[in-house]
Amino acid sequence: MFNLAVPVLLLCLCGIGEAGFFSGCVQEANRSRVQDSCVFVPDVWLKSETYRNLGHLALADPTMYPHHRNATHLSTVLHVTRAANQVLNGIVTRLEFTTVESSCKLSDPYSKEICLPIDSQPNGICQARFRYTRSLKLEDVMCEPGLWENFESPLY
Repeated sequence: MFNLAVPVLLLCLCGIGEAGFFSGCVQEANRSRVQDSCVFVPDVWLKSETYRNLGHLALADPTMYPHHRNATHLSTVLHVTRAANQVLNGIVTRLEFTTVESSCKLSDPYSKEICLPIDSQPNGICQARFRYTRSLKLEDVMCEPGLWENFESPLY
């Protein structure tokens, strides 16, 4: 029984994996002519404040963002690693970003201006989904702490 439990646990821990919120998304070059296609944004856009700010919005919602059990500090955005957009009942933006421990304690309210990174090593990875119709709304966020301890992003 133990032999089966370990692989199942690993699958659960890696559930955020490659697909997650990005299931069905394609590169622009592979995009079909279907108007509601989910299309990855160019890598150069990932460094823009637009996508970083979406990551901060996801972390600022305490009802959506789960904290690691042993954490003493809030996490903040380190790098945006993937993003995709889709026109479907408004504009849906999917975002993936690594997190890093910040200067804010868990009891502090999250602020991108105050909760600054105190390390350069990622402590987790998050995916978030936003929808813009008349206003921007965070629909869902999923974070996995500790999966990227030795992660080195090829983008930075």
